[in-house]
Amino acid sequence: EIPPRRSPWRQRLIDAETGMRLGVRTDGTFFVHLFVGCGILATATVLGLSVLDWAILILSMSFVLSAEMFNQILRILWKEAAHHLPPELRNAVRIGTAAVVISSVGAVIAIALVLARHLVGGQGG
Repeated sequence: EIPPRRSPWRQRLIDAETGMRLGVRTDGTFFVHLFVGCGILATATVLGLSVLDWAILILSMSFVLSAEMFNQILRILWKEAAHHLPPELRNAVRIGTAAVVISSVGAVIAIALVLARHLVGGQGG
């Protein structure tokens, strides 16, 4: 029997959930990102951040996780298709890794600035 056809938006949500699950299980780095992210969210909750501060934190963390997922795509494609591709394309994986590092450093700086402002004792900027 053919399963009922899902609406496109519902299938997209299912694909997104499956992709998230695969992304987290494929690379141990995600555990580190999620562990640190939980610490950041707990700290932000205790400090009572403003809506704008929350937006900065969530966007920063989302950016890092997205960069990590795209880097995983590059690594998977390289692993599966490397024998069909010229070795020079190995640089694409290195560039992807650099993108993750750059986004992580930027997120750390942004999050540190937001949290430091509240930890040092003022909410003024």
